[in-house]
Amino acid sequence: MEPVTDVETGEVVYAKPQPDRKNPKPKVKTVYQGFIFHDLRRSGVRNLVRAGVRERVAMEISGHRTRSVFERYNIVSPSDVQEAARKLAIFHDGKIGDISGTEEHQDAAAPPQ
Repeated sequence: MEPVTDVETGEVVYAKPQPDRKNPKPKVKTVYQGFIFHDLRRSGVRNLVRAGVRERVAMEISGHRTRSVFERYNIVSPSDVQEAARKLAIFHDGKIGDISGTEEHQDAAAPPQ
């Protein structure tokens, strides 16, 4: 933890005292500079999802109890969107039949005889 300094004066900045504290002694405002274990949480969540682990299982592993908090860590990158588009194109290239939505995929079971 390093003290925060005023950009113009270079003096140490103090945090606002908490009104409910008995000893309102001013504390130096600090900011962490560096890498902490919690920084790995986002990478861990993204790696789990990209590896194909179901999101509910990834939430259990990462300790997220709610979807909203999980989504803060499961960020989507432009390469994720490109990969999704590539997979969708492969899926559509494998379709046969008409546009009614009733066609089968080429990977499906053998056609009836």
